[in-house]
Amino acid sequence: MLPLKLLGLIRVLPRVSGKGSMAPIAVSASLQTLVKPAGGLEAWSNIAYAIAGFALLLQGQAYGLILLALAWASWKYHATRTKRWQHADRAMVLASVFALVALAYLSPPWMLAAVAVAVAIERFMPNLEVPVIASAIVIVVKLKAQAWGPLALIALAAGLVWTAERWKSSTTRAGALTYDILHSIWHLLSAGALYWTAHLLS
Repeated sequence: MLPLKLLGLIRVLPRVSGKGSMAPIAVSASLQTLVKPAGGLEAWSNIAYAIAGFALLLQGQAYGLILLALAWASWKYHATRTKRWQHADRAMVLASVFALVALAYLSPPWMLAAVAVAVAIERFMPNLEVPVIASAIVIVVKLKAQAWGPLALIALAAGLVWTAERWKSSTTRAGALTYDILHSIWHLLSAGALYWTAHLLS
């Protein structure tokens, strides 16, 4: 008789404590982590920068280190959404284009100066469009006709990330997923454009 009572207690206890619903809650939380802007696909899509960085390093190009740093800073920001890592992400975006200018007109060691300038001015830049576009123009002048491939790629990427901003603050699952996917594609395309440009400049 006692074993039967204990069995009944074991069956009732999860319903009383609420622990019986933990599995569905855990599944729901996992799905929310996948689709919500912070910590979703847009965080993990930064692996594209890391892949591009490693590929360049295998080719003996130091610019690969810049892309690895960008991958880390961007991943940390999109995973945590903290101000500290937002500044690091923005600084590395600037550094990645400034370093390409250094490669185009100077030499690889000057990339360190490009990173230093990017870190120094990032906090004073309300947006990054002006320095990024100016850098792109300078690089196009250097590469001439060769620049149109990566330039078209980065233009498409910029268009997608601009469109994604419409859903950045969405409170619906569909809106959050749309933002997550579009921003992730931006990471993939911009990583491809940076890799392509660095390859052309080598």
